[in-house]
Amino acid sequence: MIDLHVHSRCSDGLLEPEALAEAAARAGLTAVALTDHDSVDGVARMRAAAGDSVRVVPGVELDTDHEPGTLHVLGYFVDPEHPGLRRELARLRASREERLGGMLAALAGLGLEVTEADVRREAAGGVLGRPHVARALVARGAVRSEEAAFHRYLAKGRPAWVGRFTHSPAAAIALIRAAGGVAVLAHPKTLSLTPRALGEEVGRLAALGLGGIEVFYPDHNAVERRRFGRLAARFGLVATGGTDYHGELPGRPRLGVGHGDLRVPESVIEELRARA
Repeated sequence: MIDLHVHSRCSDGLLEPEALAEAAARAGLTAVALTDHDSVDGVARMRAAAGDSVRVVPGVELDTDHEPGTLHVLGYFVDPEHPGLRRELARLRASREERLGGMLAALAGLGLEVTEADVRREAAGGVLGRPHVARALVARGAVRSEEAAFHRYLAKGRPAWVGRFTHSPAAAIALIRAAGGVAVLAHPKTLSLTPRALGEEVGRLAALGLGGIEVFYPDHNAVERRRFGRLAARFGLVATGGTDYHGELPGRPRLGVGHGDLRVPESVIEELRARA
């Protein structure tokens, strides 16, 4: 059993990379890809903690500039020490820092007093993200859950949404490939496109060097998995999958199995390595 989409405390997950390696071993995973947002800092730590118990695939997740919806690109088998990759990830993290002030000001204008210290406490040194703002809102008692914080205030189009610098999809794919990796379209459902428009977009991304599409994902139903699988076959892409695990939270996907019905073929790892 494998899981190719997990997050640690180095971005917006709840577990440190070492604890995540232990959790993967307890869950019976044979391999896991650490795909933190805009960071590869946890890869070496997770590999050291996992030893021979779990294979750790070096990965990263990049937001991109896209309308409508959101387009995230996963990178697998990237070189965590690649200078160009590290330079661009630092640039992305800096843009997150700059965005924080705007989000806090917007929340203050709505009568929600959340401080920078509150958010940094939740981030604990990891890459600052909206989930940390959401957790700070929960801790302050402003909302009951992270999901409510996003729905009311933080999601794109909501009153406390603030944009930041992101790469174009083409630039994200090129960056991952330059770092020795293979680029994969994450959770295609979140692009909010019609089936026809999605097919056109995947074709365009494939022409730019996309190597895979995330077919197996907790929020994809059986019909969507079949549809995305057909797109993978149509454009010669690897059909990948993972849980987007952030930690043990009520109602959130569990490591390796999602909501209980997720099974990612183990052969996917070697397919991705062959593309990298």
